[in-house]
Amino acid sequence: MMTSTASLGARLFSPKNQSTQVGWTIRKGHDFPAETLRQLETWGMTLSVIQENGRRSTRGQLKYLDPAFATKSFKYTTPTLTIQPEHLRDTSLLASHGFHFFVDPTEIIEQTTQLQELRRAAGITTRPTIVWEPKAYSCVPENLQAFVEAMRVVNVFSPNHIELAHIMGKKVPPTSNEKFFEDLCAPFFMPQESGSTPQGVLVIRAGDQGCFVKSRNEQRWLPAYYASHDHVEATTCVSKVVDTTGAGNAFLGALTIGLLMSSDDAIFAASAGNVAASFVVEQVGVPTLSSSEDGKDLWNDEEVFARFQAYRARMT
Repeated sequence: MMTSTASLGARLFSPKNQSTQVGWTIRKGHDFPAETLRQLETWGMTLSVIQENGRRSTRGQLKYLDPAFATKSFKYTTPTLTIQPEHLRDTSLLASHGFHFFVDPTEIIEQTTQLQELRRAAGITTRPTIVWEPKAYSCVPENLQAFVEAMRVVNVFSPNHIELAHIMGKKVPPTSNEKFFEDLCAPFFMPQESGSTPQGVLVIRAGDQGCFVKSRNEQRWLPAYYASHDHVEATTCVSKVVDTTGAGNAFLGALTIGLLMSSDDAIFAASAGNVAASFVVEQVGVPTLSSSEDGKDLWNDEEVFARFQAYRARMT
């Protein structure tokens, strides 16, 4: 079960004969655009729509502060209609194999506990894959230990590089390198007083640079599909980047599906995330879905898995 653009990322890696396996719970205010819901319905996902009569839909304002779209600010312009585990009660989405959470460290512990309790009450005994994206306001140095502890209840913790640098009280250098990302990850993999070490994966999303994947046993830098000129070896001939809005969420949706597809291969899953993000940045808004002559999904006139295979070949 996904939220926001993460559902799109998951849908990109779920062919139409599997599209109903991607779920999205939506709390829909009285002003929710009808054309938006119609478009979501064409993607063939399982939508759980909760009508909130008398309330406005969640809206926000995103401002880019420089011509390169590198610096931005965001604020909600309406009260938020958040999704809680309770909203999954008595729905098919409660039995989902993977979940994307966008919450702070305290909430991830509370909500994963609530989710497991609801699943047990419904007779669902398996543990789902949990991918956690932190709320930006919580990414401050005084919360470092809370983040370290919360990472133990999830499969993947995925802040962006700016958020993780804020947690560590560090400034982001003009040109980040692998050593910088290694240092950011270090506190999350140190043995704790109990003697335990984290079993989860830390995936740092670094925008147009790509992502850094770190677990207890491996680490790897994966350049973006449309990488910046600092990674010339991975660039395509002509960049098609138009608007990066939503790319990070799409990355996380595809990452979640990738984990389920590959029995928790984090490198495989993060590669899927980079490819999903590449489709989202090619236009303002969402990519266009159509069908090939043999009935396969085409997003922006291209098969997702063909692009994925090409990206994976570049990485070998």
